[in-house]
Amino acid sequence: MAHCPICGGPVSDQGFCPTCNTLLREDAAVGPRQQGFRIEDIQQYWDRPGGIELVAIGEVIGGLTTVGSLAAIPFLASMLPSFNLAPGYFVNIPLALTMGSLSLLLGWGLWNGRSWAWTWSVALTAFGLVAAALQLSPYLAIDALLLYYFYRPNVRGYFRKLPGQ
Repeated sequence: MAHCPICGGPVSDQGFCPTCNTLLREDAAVGPRQQGFRIEDIQQYWDRPGGIELVAIGEVIGGLTTVGSLAAIPFLASMLPSFNLAPGYFVNIPLALTMGSLSLLLGWGLWNGRSWAWTWSVALTAFGLVAAALQLSPYLAIDALLLYYFYRPNVRGYFRKLPGQ
């Protein structure tokens, strides 16, 4: 029996590894019905993991909060005469807009299973893990669990969709 070069799991002549969903044959990318596969065999390609839904929703909420707060602060400053804006506030507007927009984009990419979103999420989580370790922050455990989760076979499989999907 053949073994997957990625995870070492047993594979048959299906054209993909059922354990980690690695595409092993180009002709397997034609589609399950043309190759005689059962839909259940490759259903993991289309099923979004629940943890990814939570992370994507969190990214979108974070992006909306960041961009929304930029609109709310000047409004509050005009309504409340005692509300003073710090001098550095206007310098941070482009940075906050960029970070909020990137967070929205990353949430969209995670929700839709884009491989670049997985790559960026792993990179940013690894950066957060290092920063949390240097500060001995409680976020160390959260970042470690997220990094572990991103490398689970079903999560990696979701971001390795068949070509054209």
